[in-house]
Amino acid sequence: MLEALPDSLPHRLAVLLHSDCHEWPVGEDYDYEATENSWSRRLAEASSQAAVWDDATAWDVLRDLLEQGMQIFSEGPPGCTALIAGMASERPTRAAAIIRGALECSDITAELVLPQALKALWKDEPDAAWQMAAELADASRAAPVRAVLRASAARLAAGDVLHPHELAIARQLATRADSPVGTDVLRLAVSMIRNAASREDAIALVCSVPFSGLARGAADFCWAFIGPAGLSWSEFTPEQRKWCLAELAKTRTIDDHRVKSAIAALSESHEDEALDLLLARLESWEQDPKPGFDPLPFAWHARSPFTNSPRRVELLRRVTRWFEEEREHPWRRELYGTKLFATVTGNVYDSAARDVLLEVFRSGEHQRIDAVAPLLSGAHRGLLWEEPQFVAEVLSAAVQLSEELYRKVGGRLMSSVTDGSKSTSPGEPYPQDLEILQRATEVRATLRAGSPEERLYAALQDYANTQIDSARREDLTFDARRTW
Repeated sequence: MLEALPDSLPHRLAVLLHSDCHEWPVGEDYDYEATENSWSRRLAEASSQAAVWDDATAWDVLRDLLEQGMQIFSEGPPGCTALIAGMASERPTRAAAIIRGALECSDITAELVLPQALKALWKDEPDAAWQMAAELADASRAAPVRAVLRASAARLAAGDVLHPHELAIARQLATRADSPVGTDVLRLAVSMIRNAASREDAIALVCSVPFSGLARGAADFCWAFIGPAGLSWSEFTPEQRKWCLAELAKTRTIDDHRVKSAIAALSESHEDEALDLLLARLESWEQDPKPGFDPLPFAWHARSPFTNSPRRVELLRRVTRWFEEEREHPWRRELYGTKLFATVTGNVYDSAARDVLLEVFRSGEHQRIDAVAPLLSGAHRGLLWEEPQFVAEVLSAAVQLSEELYRKVGGRLMSSVTDGSKSTSPGEPYPQDLEILQRATEVRATLRAGSPEERLYAALQDYANTQIDSARREDLTFDARRTW
């Protein structure tokens, strides 16, 4: 089909515009490098031949090929970037003509053409590019504005250093209300992070974008901390860090691996600020549980915060004091606050975590014990079997104050092993219930009859027996309902 086309420059441009060098690779010995070099030569030859056209003619041909081609093909023109770059490079007047022409076209055409044409103009005529970029940045449409930022991003990707005027325009656009524009500014700033020459400017630009209102703003912001040239929180000034953490506190979700990694890194260098951030998110949800706002991630995966902190005990005490504060909706604080306490412990209530809890129970103050009792439900499953002395002490402290408090503390301890999903085959007891029965029986045999802790393990036995009997009857009940 290509061989049947007339051998004219517009047809060659059409082929270069709407296909790429690897469109039809054939055979196992296909030489990708040779094909790319050949394609680059064809692009250079076509761009050179198109130099004989005046600027208006060159743009008219490009526009027609783009707009008519996009009506025919179901995908964007893959060769557009390279072709626009070739035709605009080292021809400032042509680059300016292409930009002017694209402004009169649809947003789709403008987004394809403007970044590469402006990129070429920045390289060849910075002063002209500055004036053109300033004009585009003031446009009422988003496409020309975003093109200014994408042109700078393309220059960074090519290894160019941004002009001071480019940075000034990016700062000007940082607080623009348009979400797509703010996203492009943020991504440009993150790209600048990788360039050592512009690192300070990049940090300042990152700290000027209110990313909490952007669709994936937190993830884009935290991308700056990923990789060998990533940021560290120590590179921010205290004011910059405070501003960034305030944005993270407002963002709808932090359940993204980049965000979680950045928070984990914060906890290694600035533990109190990391804990302040998570507490602020919990308090915000506690006061106004907006739909879609998740205070904590579902799981921290490979990198959990606070695990290497030498001040972990002090952080745990902060969380227990936070639980002791007066609160309007206690159950909301308990829902996520228990998860936060478990996160700081590393999801294992070791001796340090147990000692922090025992400090409250040994105080003998009803109000304090009642407030922190929910934290017991976040303990790891082995706590009741491995630390019966701890269980005995907290139950004894509670029963001395009231039977009601004893039942509450005991219920929280039980939930640490009874809560959670479980599965089994029909008619078979759940493995978790069998384990509870076995372990509770073993521990109970070592305890004094009638003691507070012995009553708890007896209750666990009763619970497990009930669950086991129910599971075994379930298949028989289901059979009774069958009609076939």
